[in-house]
Amino acid sequence: MTAHGSLKGRGGKLDGLFHSEEEDIGAQIKVLGSLSQSIDDFFATDLELHYENVDDLNGSYTIDSASSYAGPNDVHIAAKNNGGKTVSILGPIGAHTPSKKAVTGTLRLDTVVEY
Repeated sequence: MTAHGSLKGRGGKLDGLFHSEEEDIGAQIKVLGSLSQSIDDFFATDLELHYENVDDLNGSYTIDSASSYAGPNDVHIAAKNNGGKTVSILGPIGAHTPSKKAVTGTLRLDTVVEY
C-alpha cells in the first residue's frame, strides 16, 4: 500500500504527514523521527510511504542504516518494527541538499483513520 505526503528534516529530527486511501478507509499518518546524527535541512512535498497494512502504522520503527539516506536529490528511509513489519519513505527533495547523509535512528508513526 502507498500513502502520499511530505517530510521535513532538520538537524536530528524528521517530521512528516502522509495521507492514505485504502478501499473505503482514509487515514492520516503522522511520522516523527529521532535521528542518531544531524542531517542537512530539507523539505520534500512529493514523497511516498510504502507499507503492508494501515493497521501497522502505529508505534516505533527502527531505521535500517544500511539503506537509508537523505540528500542530495532524494530521500530513502527504510524501517522495521519489533513485529517485523516494514515501511519505507522515498521520493525527491525539492531544494537539493549539499550532500548525501546516512540516516539512522527511530521513527514514530501515529495513524488516525478518517472514515
